[in-house]
Amino acid sequence: TQEPIFVLGMPRSGTTLVERILSSHSDVQSAGELQDFGLSVKKLSQTQTPHVLDTQTLTKAYELDFNHLGTTYLNATRVTTGSHKHFIDKLPFNFFYIDLITKALPNAKIICMLRDPMDTCIGNYRQLFTINNPYYAYSLDLLDTAKFYSRFYKLMQHFSALHSNIKLVKYEELVAQPEQQIKELVSFCNLEWQAQCIDFHLNTAPVSTASKVQVRQPLNNKAIGRWKAFKPHTNAAVEYLLKQGINLE
Repeated sequence: TQEPIFVLGMPRSGTTLVERILSSHSDVQSAGELQDFGLSVKKLSQTQTPHVLDTQTLTKAYELDFNHLGTTYLNATRVTTGSHKHFIDKLPFNFFYIDLITKALPNAKIICMLRDPMDTCIGNYRQLFTINNPYYAYSLDLLDTAKFYSRFYKLMQHFSALHSNIKLVKYEELVAQPEQQIKELVSFCNLEWQAQCIDFHLNTAPVSTASKVQVRQPLNNKAIGRWKAFKPHTNAAVEYLLKQGINLE
C-alpha cells in the first residue's frame, strides 16, 4: 500500500511543518503522532520485557512476517485513518524502526527532517517534552542530546542510501526555497500538485505538538542559527559533533 506517509526525525526539526504542508493536500489526512508501528512490533514479537522498544524486541521483530506486520499496523491506525488516499504518521521517533518500516510497508513514503545539528540539539534541550517518557531522557543534558543526535544522523544516512523511498529534507533548504522544496515533497509522495500546499499556514486543522505557534506562520528563518546565542555552553556538544564528522552549518 502507498497509503502511509511517515514524517520522522529529531523532535524540533520541522516534522510538524512538513506534516502541515502535505496535509494541506486534498488526498492527505494527518493522523498525528501514531504509536501504532512500535506497538505492532511489540505485540507481534511477543517479548515479555517492560518496554515497547528494547534490543530484545527489535531482535525478535526481524523474525516476523513483515507483510503481517504492515497489515497489523494499518489495521491499528483505522481508528483515525481511511478517509483519504494517504495519511501521515508524524511520530518523530519512528526513525528507531526505519528498517522495519521499509520491510513491512515497502511502498510507504518516508520523509526524514534534518535541521542544523546544534539548532536541533538546543531545541531539544530547551523543550521539556515530558517527565515520564523514557525516550526523551537524552534531552535533559546537552551533551547527551548531541550523542543521541549523532546516532540518529548516522542511522538515517545509512538507510536513506539504501532505499529510494526515504527522502532526507533539510529544514534550512525548505525555508530558503519553499516553492521548489514543497513541489519536490509533493512529487516524492506521488501526489498531484495543489497550490494550497504552499499556503500551509492557512491550514486550520488543530496542532497538538510543541510547534503549534510556529506552523501558523509563513515560513521564516527566525530559528536558524539560534544555538549561537548559547555559547560557550554549547562548546562540548559542538566538539563532540565535529569529532563524529557531523558538519555544522
